[in-house]
Amino acid sequence: MRPRRRPHRHPTTRTAHPDPATSDTPEPRERAREVFLDARDALRAVLEDEIEAGTRATCPAATHLDVETYHDELDEPRGRLLRVHTDTGPADDHLGTLAETLADLLDEWATVANADSEIVFRPLDGPRSPSS
Repeated sequence: MRPRRRPHRHPTTRTAHPDPATSDTPEPRERAREVFLDARDALRAVLEDEIEAGTRATCPAATHLDVETYHDELDEPRGRLLRVHTDTGPADDHLGTLAETLADLLDEWATVANADSEIVFRPLDGPRSPSS
């Protein structure tokens, strides 16, 4: 009797995968989160610039705004203008006009604002201060 032949086996290719805990490359979820946070911060900065431009068009002496963020009855984030500040104090005479003019921008800003975000204008003669 002839000896039985073993079937031919193809060598398997094995790839060593680094331990995820020691890998320097971020996971796809972490990368996506970083991209999202960067995009959110960039959108917030653009909206703050547009809010500043809209405010200064009506009240050139404005230095910053008090804005309340809240959720409406449909649980949508909203922004409400509470006060316009100038170097000489509040500019309440511009509040109604600006609240109407900036309503859409403030609502959009409320969707990307952090709990401690503020809308601080750059000094008229200098660069913009970093926002939170």
